[in-house]
Amino acid sequence: MKKIIALLCILAIVACAFVSCGGDKEGSESFQGTEYEPIKREEIVYEKIGEPSVKPENTYKAGDIKEIGITIEGADEDGTLVLKVGKKASLTSKLFPENPAITTVYWESSNEKIVKVDKDGNVLAMAPGCATIACTTVLGFSDTVKVLVYEYEGNDELANELITLLNDARAKELSKATDADAPSEEATDAATEGAASEEAASAAEGEDATDELAQYKLKTDDIMLKYAVNQRVYEEACEGTMDSTRPDFYGIGKDRQHTTVLTDYEIHSRGSTCLNGIWGEYTAEQVAEMLLSSEDSKKAIMNKNYEYIAVGCYKNGEVTYWLVTMIIPF
Repeated sequence: MKKIIALLCILAIVACAFVSCGGDKEGSESFQGTEYEPIKREEIVYEKIGEPSVKPENTYKAGDIKEIGITIEGADEDGTLVLKVGKKASLTSKLFPENPAITTVYWESSNEKIVKVDKDGNVLAMAPGCATIACTTVLGFSDTVKVLVYEYEGNDELANELITLLNDARAKELSKATDADAPSEEATDAATEGAASEEAASAAEGEDATDELAQYKLKTDDIMLKYAVNQRVYEEACEGTMDSTRPDFYGIGKDRQHTTVLTDYEIHSRGSTCLNGIWGEYTAEQVAEMLLSSEDSKKAIMNKNYEYIAVGCYKNGEVTYWLVTMIIPF
């Protein structure tokens, strides 16, 4: 009898489990009532480069022409090279003077897990992050290039739409606060005899309106911050680690957005705040509305101390994964 009861209990548990799982579609998952297709990370196909460098020996003889400097060519004007994981690029070295007795140089990567380099200056992107490539001469003259490696470039159209909405709201709010603190028009007129006519002042105001609002907007030209946030939102989407459907702002060091990605991309900040793990069938307008309707998130967006903003978003069918990061640079 005991065996029969035990067997019936097991069958009941199995039946309950089958019923509870029966509503899910094959190959899909659900979170808080929203069904979505799991994201599969793309397989990376790596290009090939040659053998690594060997440090050259100093075999200069009396009377030989020696190098007095070196520069690396093949990077941007600011000395940065941007590569997608698996891709390669070629760097070349230029010695000064151009005809020393020894032209062999030594190429080295600061982190081969992120970037590899061979003896000819061919660079291979291994994993998302930032590393430095150095090229050194026999006598120790050296030049460096910073290599930025990304896996997911991001959806600029959606990201820029949200950035524009947040920046416009920020500019209007901060400009109102500035106008409220400014002296009244009567006081200004009384203090400035011989001021320009009202028509001239109005024309000048129209010309400068855009510039006045622009000073309150967050900057978006930090390329490392942009790629770091794109990379994190992509990883969160692939790993299924986003566990929230509402804006959640927090300070520096409380999540891996800060402790891994920002560090990997050598992004240094006094403080940062993120919108972590918001995903669902949300448009940029809806995300902006949620952020600006929350006192905590709105307070962060209107904080004059923050100077840079980046939005990472990954669209998977109808579901969009969003991540917003704002930083205070050193």
